[in-house]
Amino acid sequence: MARRGRGEGTICQRKDGRWCAAVYVLLPNGGEKRMFVYGHTREDVHTKLVELQEKRRRNVPVVPRMLKLGDYLDYWLAQVVRPAVRWNTYKKYEQTVRLYLKPGLGRKPLGRVRVADVQAFLNKQIEAGHSIAKVHVMRTVLGAAFTRSMRDELVFRSPARLATLPTAPTSRNRPWSAAEARRFLTVARNDPLYPAFVLLMVYGLRRGEVLGLVWDDVDLADDMMRVGWQLQRIDGQLARVPVKTAAGRRELPLVPIAREALIEQAERQAASP
Repeated sequence: MARRGRGEGTICQRKDGRWCAAVYVLLPNGGEKRMFVYGHTREDVHTKLVELQEKRRRNVPVVPRMLKLGDYLDYWLAQVVRPAVRWNTYKKYEQTVRLYLKPGLGRKPLGRVRVADVQAFLNKQIEAGHSIAKVHVMRTVLGAAFTRSMRDELVFRSPARLATLPTAPTSRNRPWSAAEARRFLTVARNDPLYPAFVLLMVYGLRRGEVLGLVWDDVDLADDMMRVGWQLQRIDGQLARVPVKTAAGRRELPLVPIAREALIEQAERQAASP
């Protein structure tokens, strides 16, 4: 008789009359485990077995009954978030999980986290003095993790999405007028960072984009500048990485003030020992 393949499962009747099935299932951490299901009839157990086999066929993990939310958050960060987002975004999520979500909710079983649990956690963070905006970040990160667990059919709703928070206050910074910007550049004319100030002012580049520029990105012959890289701090080390999106990669014409600042910068670098 041919041996059953891994994942096919077995059904047998126990001495107490109940039926039992065993099948290997996939776990959220990427491993697998032999799971047992029980029923009063063979048909009941067969139905449960087929459901587990179908999940395995579709590579859908099965959540152990007492899987802690904290353990799932660790898996989600490592296997879902880290490969898909920028390092700075990952660190923001990781810090939120480590400093707030795991200490506050991590010991609760994933499938037993209720809206009331999340609401009490969020209220406690506000009472502890954290800003509304910061608590919104906590809910957003927790909500993203639960959304993934719903997609994996580990839970059927996101308690984070149903919890409520006060609207985060919005503040708008008043940009400098053209006259104020010209005044600043006049005062900063002899500052070593003057070329960076010009690029920030004239083109609205991000700080990382300015710091990520190299001379290969500048074409003085055609008066063009290519923006496609940025400087970021990753695990304490500075790294030059591509900009986030295709729209972020762009060519910009060198207006006279920017061209002049870059030429002076090139001359200073050439003259330095």
